[in-house]
Amino acid sequence: MSKAASQFHLTEATTKTIVALEESLFSSKVRLSAQLINSLLADEFKEITSTGRIYFKDEALSRLPTETPPEIQADNFVATRLDKNTYLLNYRSILKRNEGSQIYSLRSSIWQEKDGQWQMTFHQGTPCPAFDIQG
Repeated sequence: MSKAASQFHLTEATTKTIVALEESLFSSKVRLSAQLINSLLADEFKEITSTGRIYFKDEALSRLPTETPPEIQADNFVATRLDKNTYLLNYRSILKRNEGSQIYSLRSSIWQEKDGQWQMTFHQGTPCPAFDIQG
């Protein structure tokens, strides 16, 4: 099978939906709501943070609503369709904490559609050198 034949077709509408869902997780409204977080994260969710820490859904549900939400800026979103209902989303982000610290990272998320609802099943942040956000 050729490389082109083995690639799954990306739809612009689905890519926009996945990016919008990812960006919703940047907002204070979502990060402070266990109910909204619960709806966006799959039960099997796993996160590897930019510091190397591993979190699962129950930990995200208890941790995020108690934290002061950081400001998150992101760009360079690239979606790759892995199968019929699964997308890998890569991008880079700057996470700014209230005390002034900034974390630059390359991010990867896996989004899966189940019963008509998109949920994140995996997320990882990898530290990288500082950069300027485009656009």
